[in-house]
Amino acid sequence: MLISGRGLPIAVFLLAFWPASAAAQAASEDTGSAVSASIELVSDYRFRGVSLSNRKPALQAGAEYSHSSGLFAGVWGSTLAETGGANAEVDVYVGYSGSAAGLSYTVTAAKYMYPGATGLAYLELQSEVEAPLGPVTALLEVAYTPEQKNAVANLYTAAGASYEGPHGTTVTAKLGRENGGYRRKWDLELGLSRSFGPVALRAAYVVTNHRSAQLGKDGKPTLLVGAGLEF
Repeated sequence: MLISGRGLPIAVFLLAFWPASAAAQAASEDTGSAVSASIELVSDYRFRGVSLSNRKPALQAGAEYSHSSGLFAGVWGSTLAETGGANAEVDVYVGYSGSAAGLSYTVTAAKYMYPGATGLAYLELQSEVEAPLGPVTALLEVAYTPEQKNAVANLYTAAGASYEGPHGTTVTAKLGRENGGYRRKWDLELGLSRSFGPVALRAAYVVTNHRSAQLGKDGKPTLLVGAGLEF
């Protein structure tokens, strides 16, 4: 796969960061903090059911710092189809995770940025709650984009479940609904993943009801596959 000129710096930055991340994680054990990183090649970059890579492969990578207090911060990037002059997406985020009454929760503020483009960056507020139900973990997700210069008000809600099987296998399902930037759009993702040490493989069937002349094939159902490394 060829990586675009703007997508390449993201990959180079994170590749340079990975060797240090393992040492940083080991060194931070005494301070209650950790640094992790990942890289993955996917057959299609799907965001809430819609392809952002024009149904072509994308390279994705990220790094995150987390503290035992529950605070965390990170950066994540992906190559994508040319959008307003940008060929890459870079997200930075900060958040807090904790637990209460048997539930795990996370609240996050994320900034979506598109290097090379003007007037596309926007802020989104996200929250997730997970609850163990026997062998299954249930998930409720809410993401809200307040009205701002580069975005209209948008609300995305989703419910899902995951099951961790033997030998590092995980089965997931999530149904989401979006209204604002899209009107009454829903998406469904059914996934299967397996880890072999630091190597992670996954496959997912992704479908959305949204169709438009602007989206074209980017809204059609797809079988997504990915392979990556986690550090």
